[in-house]
Amino acid sequence: MPRKAAPICGNPLYLQWIKEMMEEAGGVSNSKMYYAYKKAYDSMSKYPVPFNHPCEASILKGVGPKITKRLEERLRQYCADTGQAVPIRSDILKRAARPPPPPPPSSPPPPLPATPTKRTYVPQYRSGAYAILLTLFMAYGNGPYRASLTKPEIIRDATQFCDTSFDVPVAKTRNYTAWNGMKTLLEKDYVYKNGSPPRYKLTEAGLVIASRLVETAKKQGKELGPLAEKELVVTTVRVSLGANAEADDTSREVSVVSSFDRGAGSLAASLAKTVFPTRAVSPPGSLWESSANYADCGSLNHSVVPAPLLSYKASLSAKLTAVTSPPTVDPMVEQPGTLKSTADLSAHTVEPMIWQSAPLKQKATLSLPTVDPIIWQPGTFEVHIVLDTREIRQRQDRTYIQEKLEERGMTVSVRSLELGDVVWVARQKDSNSGDIVLDYILERKRMDDLVSSIKDGRFKEQKFRLHRGGVGQVIYLVEEFGREDAIEFGMQAVQTAISSTQVVDGFFLKLTTNVDQTIEYLVSLTKMLKKLYESAPLYIIPDSCLQYQTYLPLKTHLKELYPTRTYHISFLAYNELNSKSRNLTLRDVFAKMLMCTKGFSGDKAAEIIKRYSTPHSFYTALEKCQNNEARWKMISEECGNTFGVKKIGPVLSERIAKLWFEKKYADGE
Repeated sequence: MPRKAAPICGNPLYLQWIKEMMEEAGGVSNSKMYYAYKKAYDSMSKYPVPFNHPCEASILKGVGPKITKRLEERLRQYCADTGQAVPIRSDILKRAARPPPPPPPSSPPPPLPATPTKRTYVPQYRSGAYAILLTLFMAYGNGPYRASLTKPEIIRDATQFCDTSFDVPVAKTRNYTAWNGMKTLLEKDYVYKNGSPPRYKLTEAGLVIASRLVETAKKQGKELGPLAEKELVVTTVRVSLGANAEADDTSREVSVVSSFDRGAGSLAASLAKTVFPTRAVSPPGSLWESSANYADCGSLNHSVVPAPLLSYKASLSAKLTAVTSPPTVDPMVEQPGTLKSTADLSAHTVEPMIWQSAPLKQKATLSLPTVDPIIWQPGTFEVHIVLDTREIRQRQDRTYIQEKLEERGMTVSVRSLELGDVVWVARQKDSNSGDIVLDYILERKRMDDLVSSIKDGRFKEQKFRLHRGGVGQVIYLVEEFGREDAIEFGMQAVQTAISSTQVVDGFFLKLTTNVDQTIEYLVSLTKMLKKLYESAPLYIIPDSCLQYQTYLPLKTHLKELYPTRTYHISFLAYNELNSKSRNLTLRDVFAKMLMCTKGFSGDKAAEIIKRYSTPHSFYTALEKCQNNEARWKMISEECGNTFGVKKIGPVLSERIAKLWFEKKYADGE
């Protein structure tokens, strides 16, 4: 059978120019541009239709704006040398062919009809949506990480608030049950859904609506079941951010949820309070008055941010002024209102780690809760390995790792992990109290996946999240599967990334040749952890003491108090704290923005965030410099007393200052 003839290139001149670019890039060792031009060359050689202008070549795979721009420059030079006219871009011809816009009408257009105001959705009394809202609202009294419930948990508790069955369809319809109300609540943004299996949690809007439903039902004397025994107060307060600042410029409203039992005589030891900020923009000035330094944090692992938890046992040095009056509460309990800044309500006030060399630009108070740890005695629990659901050998062989571990006598659980590919948990022998995550986590990367993550930026983001996860021992395991991709990308760049993971980030690095060697390592590591943990007491932080903003400082404080102990958290809290979908603080977003700059690691970004916690404060400091020379040196001079990976030199200082201050900058920045 005769071979199929190769397609004739319709643009031989453009093909020749791309070939010259490719040969020019091929002279540089490990050049990625060579493969980019090679892809464009292959696409151009197979395209038979001639182009009128180089810009039309952008439809081909591998031909981007930079290549078309270089082709256009070569075309101008070619036309100048040969005396030909330069072709006109096709998009310019299209714009020239468009008819002129019609003249404006002489008479004014009729007024548009008024947009009808959108009414707030309020569920009907004892409907499915009503019962779901009350059930999720009631869950806030069980601690911040018990506020999200699964479908079976919601149905179990919501039946008492609903006249319709959650399981059996209504007689007149085939499919409608009370659970259909959840769809409406999700559409109205009253409930947030996350995870697999999905868990449901009230949003800020849903929290406000649910509190109004409870308040209205109490006034009308309607049946509320367990909610009748509790007071759940939603109070909107204005937080003053600075002692002498104007209220309009330096304050923001937050909704504070507090829960306590009526018959307890005093507030419970752990009041489940959650704060939802209603205005995300924070002023760049003096934020929270205190003796602790807000701008100075040890690293991204110990970031100190204005805590969204306004606990009853908290040292508040900001003025809290109630905007709305709370419902009537027990006279034995102090009602929400204005708290004096000198009031000492804290059982445990701790200052964060401070670098004395840094200027005191911003101040903050961080109040840590009193922790009464749960203790599991030796012999009452076992250590098990947990694999992420996405941790597979190949798409066609998804259970290979699990089966091989079980063949080696390991008890394996496969669950969805928000952070890491493998964790180890402690599980009680005679109880279903839930798994406790141990202080070890493993991130597994195949060589081809590592190259892919470096290209799309996931590599830095994943290491950033591992730093923020609060796990003491991070193991970064790299398999050599997919080495061809690494060679094509450039082995030197891959080796640099692997080395920086160990040297700069401080992770334990393990290299394996294949998945079977990885499994052997997991077996050995699991046996070691069983010997290490099962013979000693296990200290656990209760979920009610955990908040995203205070978790890392709390672990640091407990480590200082009890150096020989390691404190752990539940699996549920671990996933909640490390969820990608949680709202990042402005400091976290600013750190990610800085790390997008070439040469900026997490430690260098932390050095800037110590001094300038928001983009606005950083830009303002650059703006106040007398001239560009002082502006380019500002960061290097302020961070000049740091050493090693945290040091920011003059070149990097000038690069970041130009990116943030100049209106125009070179493409290579």
